Amino acid sequence: MNLIYTKISPSVSDAVFVEKRNQRFCCSPFPGRPVLHAHPELELVFIQSGYGKRIIGNTVDDFDAGELVFIGKNVPHVWLNHADFYQNDPALESRHIFVYFNASQFENLFEAIEEFRRIRMLIHKSVRGIKVTGETRRLITVKLEELLTLSGMEKMLCFLNILHLMSISEHIACID
Repeated sequence: MNLIYTKISPSVSDAVFVEKRNQRFCCSPFPGRPVLHAHPELELVFIQSGYGKRIIGNTVDDFDAGELVFIGKNVPHVWLNHADFYQNDPALESRHIFVYFNASQFENLFEAIEEFRRIRMLIHKSVRGIKVTGETRRLITVKLEELLTLSGMEKMLCFLNILHLMSISEHIACID
């Protein structure tokens, strides 16, 4: 499988971009073509419905509804729905919430303020991909739904709270 380098930032103007997708099958970032890709933006993905295989870095694993994963910058990744999803079964749908942000826009803030130390460490760990589970996943998925409705400073504060929750959690594990 070839790796395609993309950039999310030029196509969005927000420092934190949130998108909910309802599709027949996973096809990010090229509609109709799920491809292994990497980009400078960090990505938080919540799988609301769907199942199949995911590749993050050198690790291939199954995924299922409820999965929450945080992926670092330039980490190759792709979600591939099970073959069932490509059979035009109207009962099957792949639904996700994606959050993209470019850490370089936040570097000065994260480096200058000691209270962001744990978030800096989280971002450093994200180069291996991070799976979020347990109570932390439940709290964050509620906040992701809220994040979809917010703008401006409220959106930024909610997003920073999500990063904070992950950074202090015992319910995170590196994928590879």
